[in-house]
Amino acid sequence: MKEGQLASEFISKTSKHHLFVFPWDDRVLRYYIEKLVAEKMLNILQDGVLKQITLIGHKTISVEEIPSLGPTKNLWTPKSFKPIKTLGNINIYPLDFEILSLLPLENKIEHHIERFLGISPDLKTNIITNHKIEGDGALEIRKHVQKNLAINFNQFQLKHISGESYVVSAYAEKLWQKSKISLTRFRIGSSPIPSNSFHVNSLSGIFKEEGSSLYWEPEHPYRNFRQSKRKSDFYWRITMVFHPLTKGQNILQETLVVIDKISYFDGIQNFILRSKKK
Repeated sequence: MKEGQLASEFISKTSKHHLFVFPWDDRVLRYYIEKLVAEKMLNILQDGVLKQITLIGHKTISVEEIPSLGPTKNLWTPKSFKPIKTLGNINIYPLDFEILSLLPLENKIEHHIERFLGISPDLKTNIITNHKIEGDGALEIRKHVQKNLAINFNQFQLKHISGESYVVSAYAEKLWQKSKISLTRFRIGSSPIPSNSFHVNSLSGIFKEEGSSLYWEPEHPYRNFRQSKRKSDFYWRITMVFHPLTKGQNILQETLVVIDKISYFDGIQNFILRSKKK
């Protein structure tokens, strides 16, 4: 309990654009830090800025398990650490990356959702103002056909990747919708197969809309056995996905997977992480 309070005090003194990753099934740590972590996730999305990433967890948990959700373990073994800090029984792992926006912002962050407009005759895409998590509007997608759609667009080429590197995809989606935005990585020539992508803090960034305001709401630890009270209100969930890159050249393809009749997205952006250790 004391360590949870220390962790909360430590996080509250860091930049509002500092992403902390923690194990969701550590209920004590989550009690003390989850709201702070979620608010920083919201700041990152709203401002289009990611300054630093830190993993935090009890010393009995291996670093591979920190991004875990429930029984899913051994997702990540990052090598690019700064010196590890401790707060009692809590280990803090600051990651040593240079962080840049993959698509630098132009005049306003809405340019990140405007690139989805008119991408398919089977979809009606609009920027709406009655639901939004940042800026002047969000992306609403209405599907005109019964079948599920997977639409590829916006191909990126990253050259001269050396050392440990990732692309971090971040966006807000309507809570529990099935439609997603994914990033596909293509193998080039004899380059190694990219490691699996993984989500972080996937149940922590849930926000309820009330007028023009957003209010964080924790997910119940027994959510699989508890009837949800979220019936008529509109909720956003922040999604953050790490995509490991291979050394050399990487080709990435954005894919919009549309399953729901009506889908909502906002704050869509990507960051590239390059290890400072060569």
